[in-house]
Amino acid sequence: FPATCTYVHTRPMHAQRDQRQRKNARNVRYYSKEMTSATNDLLGADPLIGLSPEKKELLRRLRESAADLDKPEDSDHYYSRWLIARKWNLEKAENLLRTHLKFRKENIDPIRDWTPPEVLRKFFPGGFFGEDRQGHPVWYDNFGNLDFRGFYLSVQKEDLFKLKIKHLEENMRLLKEYSEKKGRYIGSVTSVIDMENLSFQRHYHWPSIQTVRELLAMFEANYPELTKRIIIVKAPKIFPAAYNLVKHFMNEYTRQKIIVLGSNWKEEIQKYVAPDQLPEAYGGTRCEPDPWCTDYLNPGYDVPPEYYLMNLMETSKENMQKTTVRRASEHLVQCDVKESRSVLSWEFVTSDYDIGFGV
Repeated sequence: FPATCTYVHTRPMHAQRDQRQRKNARNVRYYSKEMTSATNDLLGADPLIGLSPEKKELLRRLRESAADLDKPEDSDHYYSRWLIARKWNLEKAENLLRTHLKFRKENIDPIRDWTPPEVLRKFFPGGFFGEDRQGHPVWYDNFGNLDFRGFYLSVQKEDLFKLKIKHLEENMRLLKEYSEKKGRYIGSVTSVIDMENLSFQRHYHWPSIQTVRELLAMFEANYPELTKRIIIVKAPKIFPAAYNLVKHFMNEYTRQKIIVLGSNWKEEIQKYVAPDQLPEAYGGTRCEPDPWCTDYLNPGYDVPPEYYLMNLMETSKENMQKTTVRRASEHLVQCDVKESRSVLSWEFVTSDYDIGFGV
């Protein structure tokens, strides 16, 4: 075609915020019912132990039907992940595996040598440290310190996906090391999620919430049964409402592995992780005098404005247009394209509230 046009359709979303918060408040009553305390020590146990003859046959059939696929490994433990994720439905498990391998070829293999941007390396929270009482590695995530808006303004969305994929691939590599080191199967990770500083003012950034939902969906579809247990600590009063925003992107198995500890969480967490494996900041004895074990864990920090893309972009600010999108209104930008097969690119930033953006 000789020419085409594109437009920007923006719509303020903050007008709906109060309504969503009221709806979330009504949903709090489901919180304690769904988030069960999965304290059974069988969590994370070898799934092949005590397997029934029927399930052994399903494993054999999945291995046979997947013989033509290029897979990262070829073991009963590997195949069991996909069957468990689909409640031992062979057809659904095979579809899930085939979809994952396509995802792997398109998204995982190309980033093996990818280095995250400096802003992610410096300020994005998380890291592995120690092991739980059953010998599984422990991942710490200071989610409450995650600067949603700061990262939204500093990196491309695809960089966040690449970072989490690298983290998950690191999980898989570490689990193999643990299995070899301990001489038994270690196939899942305990996660400690620190919710201190979680607030609507800090974290209610709708584009970032949508990204979190997409990341959860990606995790569930491509890394089944990687989670042994999720331990939530320092959860504020708004946590149930925040959880309601994302829970539908986690499957039932994952939700049942979530444990929310109360005000005496430093004592409770020791049921799952021994003190000599816990950082001092979490009630343990490790890394004194550095309570956060920052040689291993990034506690997360606010992103300095000098990392914002608008301050780094090649296009000078003088060449950008500034406009105000008022409540319940929209602003259209038309681009006249003179040549076919042109590539359109744009950069934009909002200084206040959440603005819907579409092309």
